Amino acid sequence: SDIGDLAAEVTKAAKRDGFTGMEDGGGNEPLLEVWLAQRGKSLYTGEGKVGYDDKDMTEWLAFWSDMRKRGASAAPDVQALDRGE
Repeated sequence: SDIGDLAAEVTKAAKRDGFTGMEDGGGNEPLLEVWLAQRGKSLYTGEGKVGYDDKDMTEWLAFWSDMRKRGASAAPDVQALDRGE
């Protein structure tokens, strides 16, 4: 993905231990909502049902797994320190 490639480049260019191109957004519901919207889907339908399927969630989780492996997003122990402040 473009954002993944850019984040990996930022991580590499920073040359600082522990610095990554972006946060780990795998558990961020608003990011998931935007990601789904880009694919013509939503978290929930107008009727209150789930608006995505297993394939969508598998792709979402695989994207973030790849980001972690590439060092493009924060490591889980670092991300866990984010308190949203």
